[in-house]
Amino acid sequence: MADYERILLPVAGDGDVETVVDHAHTLAAALDAELVALHVVDPDADETETAPAGEAGTVENPRSPEAVFEAVADRIGDVSLERATVEGEPGDVIVEQVEARDCDFVVMGTHRRQGLDRLVTGSVADHVGKAAAVPVTTVVVD
Repeated sequence: MADYERILLPVAGDGDVETVVDHAHTLAAALDAELVALHVVDPDADETETAPAGEAGTVENPRSPEAVFEAVADRIGDVSLERATVEGEPGDVIVEQVEARDCDFVVMGTHRRQGLDRLVTGSVADHVGKAAAVPVTTVVVD
């Protein structure tokens, strides 16, 4: 069996992050590997969050790096976790970070987009799967 010591776990905070984290956690625990949680901040994406009408104050953005990393840490318990936030286009950043952080494997989520929606938006997971120099496992999230 291949020796996987560092598993990259790109997390955006959208969809069912628990499912992806659980898969990565199971793999990391079985292989005694470290998880590297990567939150990519896409400068072109709108990630603002406002308070619901009639409520004062601000609402913590559930997609903020701190909120995403806390959700990951709460689910993995005993597995070593490195946290990284990088700005840029998600697919390219993930591929770059595989090498920069010396990762051996990637576990990431993917959506069930098909047809025109997939053509227009593309797929970060498809890009990473084709461009990364390490194995990539995708977990379908809704």
